[in-house]
Amino acid sequence: LAWLAPDGSGCDYRNAPREPYLAHPLDPARPGDSALLELPMTIRPTGPSRTRTLLQALGPMGRRAARRLTPEADWLRPDGFNRDRMRKLVTQAVEGHWPYVQVMLHSSELMPGGSRRFRTAGSIQRLYKHLDSLFSLAARTCQAATLSEFASHCLQSPSPALTLTS
Repeated sequence: LAWLAPDGSGCDYRNAPREPYLAHPLDPARPGDSALLELPMTIRPTGPSRTRTLLQALGPMGRRAARRLTPEADWLRPDGFNRDRMRKLVTQAVEGHWPYVQVMLHSSELMPGGSRRFRTAGSIQRLYKHLDSLFSLAARTCQAATLSEFASHCLQSPSPALTLTS
């Protein structure tokens, strides 16, 4: 994931670690010795797709369809159409013994018209159904924690990526 402006400023996380790490004071996308614990979003690439390539060749409308139907990465970020992909990501995390999964959702997305993703009451109801499905799976397979609780756990038993340097 790269949060870059047209002038190239911003932060490029494409090569950042997938595991929690202490961020570098001048570049949060790489490990360093700051006190800031970085918990990368739960995002995994989906790999190449012939369908995506064909759709993208159709121009702007094809590229929009490709992003919706065959995304380049799966996020734990509900969009109203990705319930099964999110559930698959949680299952991969459990089977792969990932240290955490992190769901991303803006509070404004919980009400109709609060975002372009969820404009109607019906789309909000679909979102709630997807969240219920996702959280039902997570409740059976994961342990909930606040960011503070997770940070305390990480810093008490650090992995090599979390070792403080002097």
